[in-house]
Amino acid sequence: MFSAKILSFISVSFLVAPLSAVAGGVFSSLEQYNYQVEDSTLVVRSFDAFDELDDLPDVTSLTVAVNGDPAEPISKNPEYDNIFKRRQSWTTLAEMLVERPIGATYTHTLGGTPSGVVTITAPNTPYEQAAPINPLFTITGATGSWSLNEIGQGVFSFDPSSVNESFTVTMNSYGLRAEGVQGGHFAYGLFVAHLNNGFNPIDELHSGLRASGDPITEFSLTFYKNRGLEGDDGDASTYGFSTGTSFELEGEFVNIFGLDNAGTGALEAHDKAFIYQTVTSLVLTAQPVPEPAAAAQIFGALGLGFALMRRPSRPKHPFGRS
Repeated sequence: MFSAKILSFISVSFLVAPLSAVAGGVFSSLEQYNYQVEDSTLVVRSFDAFDELDDLPDVTSLTVAVNGDPAEPISKNPEYDNIFKRRQSWTTLAEMLVERPIGATYTHTLGGTPSGVVTITAPNTPYEQAAPINPLFTITGATGSWSLNEIGQGVFSFDPSSVNESFTVTMNSYGLRAEGVQGGHFAYGLFVAHLNNGFNPIDELHSGLRASGDPITEFSLTFYKNRGLEGDDGDASTYGFSTGTSFELEGEFVNIFGLDNAGTGALEAHDKAFIYQTVTSLVLTAQPVPEPAAAAQIFGALGLGFALMRRPSRPKHPFGRS
């Protein structure tokens, strides 16, 4: 989610408001994950789904059943700070909807404290009407070219000499699809990681939990030549680069349905929700565009490193709560 994406940044300061005054929740979701090439072309990589139990440390077991099918146990996942979280992935929407149909009922059974059953019913809305538009990135002030690495991720290679002092990346054009159905709440965010010497999350900029109908703004990042990775100023929207520096950017939009209490008794203080989400990712790398043979080696190396590290990078759940 963000469905995940998944996107639990470790040792990162989250710049978001808490989801609500209470801690903990039970969430299920459907997600479309894309890699961007240029400003308007998206390569669909996968359709994902998540079931998650968050910020309830004394719960000792979790099972989930979809539409009354046999319950499946979910273990604590080391990729997500050892919370109870299951990720499923498919290559097409049709495959995902066979196992997680529109309007499905998700029955979460919790053991420990609190214990009980939490039922989440997905809205009976076609996926295409509930999933938001993919966030897009516009790059201004840097000259370069786009390529795909071996995992299908868009890589923008730009020559540092083409940048006068700085360039900007703006995340925009995100929200509901035309004729879309808005849940009671939504959230959107932009995640930044440094790719040199492994995958190193840097910052998360996040809208926080927003009510349906709230205005949507843009996130804009500025990258300065020959500054430190974090821009030498502590500002989460400014960064520095030199020849060879690589960043990964990931934009997410989350359409949230049903955000309410999770039941009665010991569970009534905790949240539940069903989530539709889209995620778009790309890589920025500061280097002159290489010859084709060299490009294949460079992009292949970036792809391998990203494939190994992508999933652990994302926050625990789509609302940006740490």
